[in-house]
Amino acid sequence: MKNNNYADKVSKDIKLLESRVNPTTLDKVKKHVATTLLRLGIGVEYALPLIMSFVVIFSILEKRGDAPFRIDRVVDTVHTKEIDTTDGTHLEFNSIDSYEDDENIEYSSAWKINEHGMYERKSIIFSMDKDLDLSDTNKILNMSEEELKNSFQIIDIKKVSKSSLDDLDNIYNTDTVVITKTGDSIGDTIRDETTAENITTSVIYIMGSLLTGIFSGAIFFKLIGDKLKRKAYGCIRSYGPFADSEIAYMKNLLEIKKENLALLTDTYEEDSSKTYRKIRR
Repeated sequence: MKNNNYADKVSKDIKLLESRVNPTTLDKVKKHVATTLLRLGIGVEYALPLIMSFVVIFSILEKRGDAPFRIDRVVDTVHTKEIDTTDGTHLEFNSIDSYEDDENIEYSSAWKINEHGMYERKSIIFSMDKDLDLSDTNKILNMSEEELKNSFQIIDIKKVSKSSLDDLDNIYNTDTVVITKTGDSIGDTIRDETTAENITTSVIYIMGSLLTGIFSGAIFFKLIGDKLKRKAYGCIRSYGPFADSEIAYMKNLLEIKKENLALLTDTYEEDSSKTYRKIRR
């Protein structure tokens, strides 16, 4: 049994030596593939995780109807919106603005014409506490700028400029306090995604795919890529090129292996003149 196992090992050694001394077309193809992988990077080991992350994330976004690089259809929830001002104006209309962006208290100066001929006003936006009692809005609407600053947190101060005014802008004809609040949902509406929304989605997609690909690529290289590289280098070394002295040595070793295999498998007839030669391992 031991002789049979050892004969198998010697047979494998002979095949390996023969492929090195006289490589077949298949051996040359193997070497070419290994060399190409190394030259193109085992860069494939980095590119593949990146490609996969781009494809997977795109598929997820597309299934959600939020694919990058194209204008998608967007479903918005419609709420009622109410505006009250210091002069007693009360407006109600429908809005798709988000709850967080929509609810606030604003103190605004009256419209003035600036040096460029534009309508301009100063706007101070205060956050609206969720627990704020709005049953008596007159108390807030009659507060001064300083009283509002002492009672609420400022979230934005800005100058608003417009070339022309619409009907809604008329509530700012005098210094005024404006309370904007969102009411109940009254349904959904479908619209086309804006260019800004599409650009934002596309940038997030690219950055998210890159980060995911780099992270997964690092794991891939740690677990698999290094092994692939070692195998590729081993394949290249197995098929040369070799120096003349190395080829001569391998040919000599090959003859010895063949003789020993013949003895191990009893292919030679019993002959007391034949003796075993030392097998090179």
